[in-house]
Amino acid sequence: PGSPTQTLSIVLNGQQIQQLTLGRDKAAYSVTLPATAYREMPDRIELKYAYAHRPVDVIPGSADTRALAVVWYSIAFTPIR
Repeated sequence: PGSPTQTLSIVLNGQQIQQLTLGRDKAAYSVTLPATAYREMPDRIELKYAYAHRPVDVIPGSADTRALAVVWYSIAFTPIR
C-alpha cells in the first residue's frame, strides 16, 4: 500500500522493446517482440522494473528479505505465424 505505480521495461537482446505501466489489479498484458530484435540463439529477454522493495522493510513483522517488484500469475510466449 502506498507504493507508486510500477513500470516494466521489456528488453530483448539489449534493445528496449516496450515500457508498460502496470495496474494494481490482476490484468493481462500483451507485447509483440519484433523479429528484427531476435538473433541467433540464445535470445535474452529481460524484465526491468522501476522499483522493488523487501517486505521486511515495509511490512511490520515480516521476515521476508526478498526484493519483490510484481506478482506474476503466468507468463506465456506465443509465436506469431
